Amino acid sequence: MTTMAGLISSTLIPYFMDFERRMGLPGLLLITGLECSVLPVPPEPFVFPYAMKMNPVVLAGLITLSSIAGSLLGYAIGYFGGRPVAIKLVGREKFERVEEKLRRHDRAAWTAVFLAALITFIPMKPFTIGAGVVEMRLTHFLSAIVLGRFLRFLFIGYLARSHAMKAFIAHYFGTKTLKLLTSVPT
Repeated sequence: MTTMAGLISSTLIPYFMDFERRMGLPGLLLITGLECSVLPVPPEPFVFPYAMKMNPVVLAGLITLSSIAGSLLGYAIGYFGGRPVAIKLVGREKFERVEEKLRRHDRAAWTAVFLAALITFIPMKPFTIGAGVVEMRLTHFLSAIVLGRFLRFLFIGYLARSHAMKAFIAHYFGTKTLKLLTSVPT
């Protein structure tokens, strides 16, 4: 039985990795931006090779900018078309209760978006689209995206450039894998 995660791993990630290798850094930025709103792939497999070569601050800044664009797309999807879908999925009464709580406690909404931007295993799409559905204040939304994504990819940038990480990859995955990861054009 094929799972959705298995389909993504076996089909989409290799497809987008090939796209990224052909396009270079613009391809990475397109993937990391669209991952915030429509692409069902995690950004780390695409970011890590660049993180091994690029200045971590520059990389985190570029990915943060692409994430702003992609997150605004997700927000627009939710704002202009997500409400009817959300109501259909959870029911009008429950949706309106959650929406009211989020509007009254926008720190909770900010925290949710920030954590989705910061933590690797939380997909961004539901949060960017959901923020648009509940009409989260755009300034709060963008501040959560900027802070969360910048910190996330700054950490990955420093981690990937560390001698310990390179030694780990070489030891457990081989020097060919290490060479492949560091061979992307920047």
